[in-house]
Amino acid sequence: MYLREFLDLGQQPIANGFLLKEEFPKEIFYNLKCYYDEETHLVSIHQPDKNLLFHDSYAYKTGLSQTMIHHFKNATTDIKQLKINPRVLEIGSNDGTFIRNFSPENAACVEPCKNFAEITNNYRTYNSFWNKETVEKILLDGYFYDVVFAANCISHIPNPYETFRNVYNVLKSDGLFIIEDPSLLHTLNNVSYDQIYDEHAYLFSTISLEHIAKNTGFTLVGVKHLSVHGGTNRYIFKKTHATIQLINGYTPTQYILEIEKQFKLDCFETYEIFANKVEKSKSNLINKLITYGDRRIICYGATAKSTIVFNYCGIGPETIDFIVDTTISKQDKYSPGKHIPVINPIEWDRKDSDVVFLGAWNYQNEIISKESFKPTWITHVPIVRVIS
Repeated sequence: MYLREFLDLGQQPIANGFLLKEEFPKEIFYNLKCYYDEETHLVSIHQPDKNLLFHDSYAYKTGLSQTMIHHFKNATTDIKQLKINPRVLEIGSNDGTFIRNFSPENAACVEPCKNFAEITNNYRTYNSFWNKETVEKILLDGYFYDVVFAANCISHIPNPYETFRNVYNVLKSDGLFIIEDPSLLHTLNNVSYDQIYDEHAYLFSTISLEHIAKNTGFTLVGVKHLSVHGGTNRYIFKKTHATIQLINGYTPTQYILEIEKQFKLDCFETYEIFANKVEKSKSNLINKLITYGDRRIICYGATAKSTIVFNYCGIGPETIDFIVDTTISKQDKYSPGKHIPVINPIEWDRKDSDVVFLGAWNYQNEIISKESFKPTWITHVPIVRVIS
């Protein structure tokens, strides 16, 4: 491996580590840096210890978003077209929003966070990280799967080669490995640097995933672009010797590879250009917020993304009065690093704040459509601007 650093987002706290005031002195920070591997073309992100990220009080809950509920119903339709009556294993099942589209007799979950593993206890649930030991437990139970599915999870796990080999061992000979993760191409094009945070060990391109697949007994056969999370790709892998008929909506791998090479995702200079755009975005956001002077500015969405933006840009409670969020476990706490208070949206007096920064810009349409009042909405993706 030959890693070259291309982006330094400075000292960052645990992105989803919303905390109480008495916890401020013990807060953990680390230096968030990104690297490009010139051999594998894999983009990696410096991670703190995984036990600091995924634990028994993990905050993000998939089922709070109508967008994601609808999205996973569509994913289920795709899977059932690819495999009739499949036995499905989900890695990183969270609150079960996806797996509940399948019967407990035909599905199982792997979830390291105990608070979520308990929610899916009517399914066979392995409360552990995805690793060789977990696979051994699955095999001891005597199960092989038609489909292993993982959404916004595989990019979180260190050592993707080992991760893929472990999946290979629990799949049937004609089984499929289907993953969803943020699109590196869209991250670069949108200058959405807040996709880079501690939970993401990697940002995948099709180029890097093809390299991983070839070295772990898989073939990447198709890609589908999705709008969720600000630009996501769904990838379908088969065991190399198996056959598969792609369904509508999926693009053959070779075509996507050609597009990514046209955008030079296999060149280090592309990432240097991205880093310069990130620095410019920081400056533009600070200057934009300054223009609102004494007007009250709040943030909508206590997200990992907003944590990265506020800490990288040095934006704290002197600029953002508070953050509103529907996640109960984050309410009445403070944002990581900058310690901006988080409140329940029902406590928010809309008349008292007319400038709103979208901390959850990836749910922009869902958020704006459910708010009847018309503030000045600000986002930094793909450029710093007011949303009309």
